[in-house]
Amino acid sequence: MDTPSLHVSSSRGALEMSRTEIKLQARRKKLDEANEFVHSMLSGNVLFAGVSGSVSYLPDPDDDIDIFLIVKTNRLWKELLKSFIVRRLKGNRDICLCLAFDDEYALHYYRQEISGLAVKDSLNVVSIFGGEYYSRILHSSPAVIAQYQHIKTSNSEDLAYVKERNSWESSIINGIFFVIGSSWLYLKQLYANKVLERQGRTSERFRTVAGLHRFYLETEKYRELDRKYREGPE
Repeated sequence: MDTPSLHVSSSRGALEMSRTEIKLQARRKKLDEANEFVHSMLSGNVLFAGVSGSVSYLPDPDDDIDIFLIVKTNRLWKELLKSFIVRRLKGNRDICLCLAFDDEYALHYYRQEISGLAVKDSLNVVSIFGGEYYSRILHSSPAVIAQYQHIKTSNSEDLAYVKERNSWESSIINGIFFVIGSSWLYLKQLYANKVLERQGRTSERFRTVAGLHRFYLETEKYRELDRKYREGPE
């Protein structure tokens, strides 16, 4: 009987179980924190709020909590800036507001061709608020339907209830907040990337993608994962 090998195998299994339990505990704790934060910044302009990134899978205890927002058209930068202020006042250091669309861009994004990794991550998002709206957004995506045949398509008219007539005032206000917010975020990106380079954490560098109707942070690590996912197994 190969007792030593059985003992090693048993020890490895116990270690893996321990690591998984630590990750599950971290996930539960981080989702509770995300839930508290989201409900502290909700307004009538927010259509959906959820958790994406590693916390939507199995995170390490020191992972950030990536918040995904979808808001009404031409309300994006007002809601983002308010969320940044709430985050700072509450001292939520683990909260990362790294992905936000308005309704106009969300519909455009999910109806275009998106990568398999983007589809997988979108379906794995943990909904905190507006889950019904988000489900309809996903049902409007040809890429999601093509990859997951068990999801039935729904009529795009289901999303009509969030459509509003946007005044020129809301467009101008959104534009002003965009200039203020995006300028600050680009400066923050430059500073953060310099710090990461000095610390030898170059794979964690990121770029800020900002427009009137969208905002997200894209890390070099994620771009590499997406490239490998598109290429498939060797």
